[in-house]
Amino acid sequence: MKYYASITFFVFCIMFSLTQGYAQIGTKIAVTGTILDEVSRVPVTITIIAFDEAGKKINSTRSNEKEGGSYYLLVDPGTKYRLEFDHPNYFREERWVETPKSGKYAEVSRDWLVRPMREGAKIPLTVSPFEYKKSKFRVGGEEYLSAIRAALVKNPSVKIEIQAYPDLADNKDANLKLTTDRVAAMKDYLVKGGVSADRITVKSSTEIDPLNPLPIRKSAKGRRYVGNTYIIVTKI
Repeated sequence: MKYYASITFFVFCIMFSLTQGYAQIGTKIAVTGTILDEVSRVPVTITIIAFDEAGKKINSTRSNEKEGGSYYLLVDPGTKYRLEFDHPNYFREERWVETPKSGKYAEVSRDWLVRPMREGAKIPLTVSPFEYKKSKFRVGGEEYLSAIRAALVKNPSVKIEIQAYPDLADNKDANLKLTTDRVAAMKDYLVKGGVSADRITVKSSTEIDPLNPLPIRKSAKGRRYVGNTYIIVTKI
């Protein structure tokens, strides 16, 4: 009896292991979310291609602007994927997503913004890389600009203009020097990162940004108005 009981238990263990293995093989993770235009925040229809870490194409899908820019992409669990966005009017960029190790279906939610790549497109830096009245990058400034640099490297035909606006309205000479130094610092950073210098023009300003004027009310303590910096697409 003990012999037969042992055999039965052994067979059960094998069958259970095989069942678990087959379940793991068939398990998929859904990466879902929305794709929006970084400037207008409107939903975008765009192709999303997933590659594994070895560069092999795994799957692809399209977001749907009529459904809020939503997308649904099936991939395997416990893996890191590189997602590429492909559309003629947007920068070809990449994002990374890592799926959880799971034997059951699960969803990973990721929303993304894509930068317009049309001549004349004006892309504001939503987070200023500069501190108030300074032309050196603040802590974390280069990290924020690294995504823009990567997008320009990946889209080598694109030419841009960097525009900077001052923080104060009363001293035009100081404003010109500040904004000239800021656009120079940004161009230098991009060139050192692999963007050809002849793809970049710069424009400084003595006047406050008309699209982002000085606040009428006094800002909260510790927060100061910093003039906007823009990336303008001049050629694609």
